[in-house]
Formats: sequence, C-alpha cells, structure tokens
Amino acid sequence: MRRFALSLLLAMMCMMAAPLAASAFNPFGNACDAQSKQDQPVEQSTACRTNSSSDSVAANGPKALILKITDIIAYVSGALAVILIIVASIRFITAGSDVSTGSRTDTDVEDARRSIGSALIGLAVIVLARTIIFYVIKRL
Repeated sequence: MRRFALSLLLAMMCMMAAPLAASAFNPFGNACDAQSKQDQPVEQSTACRTNSSSDSVAANGPKALILKITDIIAYVSGALAVILIIVASIRFITAGSDVSTGSRTDTDVEDARRSIGSALIGLAVIVLARTIIFYVIKRL
C-alpha cells in the first residue's frame, strides 16, 4: 500500500507540473517573422499563432516579478531536495545492519528511509505550490 501511494504521488507530480508554452525556434533568426515577411500570404504554423483571448502574463510588472521569484525559489529548493535524496540514498546504501542485536534494520537505515521519504514529500510540495501559484497568477 505504501509503495502504491508513493508511485501515485510521483505520477501526480509528473502530471501537475506547469507546462511551458511551446514556440517556434530558428537558430538563425525568428521563424515567425520570416513567415510574415514573405510576399504571398502563408498560413502560420501553430507555434507562431498568438491567441489574444488567453494573453500570457506581461513581461514586466508585479505578476512577472512574482513568477520569477517563484521560479528561483522552486529551482533552488528542488535542487536541494534532489541533493538530499542523493545523500540519503548513499547513506541508505552504506548503512549496514547490526546482526548482533538480532534486528533486521538498523537506526541508520530507518533514518535514511525517513530522509528519502521527507525529501520526496518536499519535492511534491514544491511542484504543487509552484503549479498553484502559476495558476492563480495566470487567472488574475
């Protein structure tokens, strides 16, 4: 049951990540401008079309500042959570159980398991918080 809950949590984290807008990219110039400068009318690709009804957040202003701060905090804390997972995994691998006590697991193993679980929960909170903030800012 616990493994199922963790796999469900991981699947939810992957699905709830805020998608980024796709755009056409040409390393030698702007692909969308090249299409519009031709003499004959050419239908633009889907990535070059702009939808005026769903305007994105302006490049300047308090909303953009909040989104940038949110990104910075999410990336830094996400990187720290991944580093914590790696360190706890190394601790889990190197922890040996004490056979003289007759117990199957040692306290080091349990501490490492708790650290991995806490880091995964923290990573899920980071992803969900960033997604909620992006959703609220886009709706304002």
